[in-house]
Amino acid sequence: MLKSLVLGNYLFAPNGRFEPCGMFTAPHIIAVFICFLIIITSIIILKRKANEKLLKLLCKISAPLLTVLELMKMTHSFINGDLNLDAWFPLSFCGLFIVAVWLSGYSHSRLKNFGDVFIAYGCPVGGITFMILPTTSLMSYPIWHYFSLYSLLFHSLMILLGVLFLIYEERLTRKRYLTYIEFIVFFSVISITMNAIWGCNIMNLREPYNIPIAFMQNMFSAFPPLYTAFVLTGYLLIPAVIGGLCGKIRKTA
Repeated sequence: MLKSLVLGNYLFAPNGRFEPCGMFTAPHIIAVFICFLIIITSIIILKRKANEKLLKLLCKISAPLLTVLELMKMTHSFINGDLNLDAWFPLSFCGLFIVAVWLSGYSHSRLKNFGDVFIAYGCPVGGITFMILPTTSLMSYPIWHYFSLYSLLFHSLMILLGVLFLIYEERLTRKRYLTYIEFIVFFSVISITMNAIWGCNIMNLREPYNIPIAFMQNMFSAFPPLYTAFVLTGYLLIPAVIGGLCGKIRKTA
């Protein structure tokens, strides 16, 4: 009884009950340092074993685990009356990681390729961006809250699997890049449609929300469609940047 009370009042406390962790605060910086320490250690241990069989196994484990944790997050939102789609619907750029691990771990051929390319070329950037700019959970909840802990675990796993996939992948080919574009465009069309109908901000394609970058906020204020096009272009260019960087690293290695 006491344990349930503690979990309900603290770990799963409703939004607004406690002061949020915030961005660039001591708890944020310490948590990110610990996460990167674990990620780097895991990469060192696993990088020489990064083959297709290991990556598929990691995805098979991650897919149901993240799905259960995401369902717990959604349940928390429903119980506390956070019914806005932005609060619970798991469709964001980083949220596509859940779709990707299911495809990589449990499908084959073309469907598997969609998951593989997103994990390799989308996840490292998405995960690191959240660690630096945690505009969602840490801006609303304390560091010890379930939402914050889950977000840190989720994005740490994004970075870890993304780097392992990059180590295994030899190079970004035109075919892989087109596969990535298809994957992103498919979910972007769904997101933009939902944003237009329900006024939500799926995949951050409608507004910059808590993003502390002035020119993006100004762009949105001046001409919202330009902001949408800018963000979508950024999503589509990520693999080219990562692929080019990895290519240079391999040449100098």
